Amino acid sequence: MRSLEGGVLYRTSGSLKSGSWLESLILSGCLLTSLFALSAPAFAAEPAEIDDVLEPRNREWKDVRLDGSLRVRGVEFGDRAYIGQTKVGGKWGLGIVVDRGHYAYGAANHGVLFLKRF
Repeated sequence: MRSLEGGVLYRTSGSLKSGSWLESLILSGCLLTSLFALSAPAFAAEPAEIDDVLEPRNREWKDVRLDGSLRVRGVEFGDRAYIGQTKVGGKWGLGIVVDRGHYAYGAANHGVLFLKRF
């Protein structure tokens, strides 16, 4: 690798080089998308009241056991949706558990579990 002006590195061997057509295509696409998003007018029908948006929730730590392999110790942030220390498949980690009655699913930093109740 040799250094060009401005601190840009250029690899002489390899399939993707700095300054390739793919990189310029991706950068151009991102630039055009951001310019379009900034230039498009945004209209709202009616401003939302802050009382309508925020609902008071009980923000205490809960220990919810859905099954032997799906459990969460954390905070409820939605309707039966929890975030915190999650046991998915026998391993503990940081994750999210959503309980929807007949089914529940959990996602942690080491896996995903879907639970169907009959």
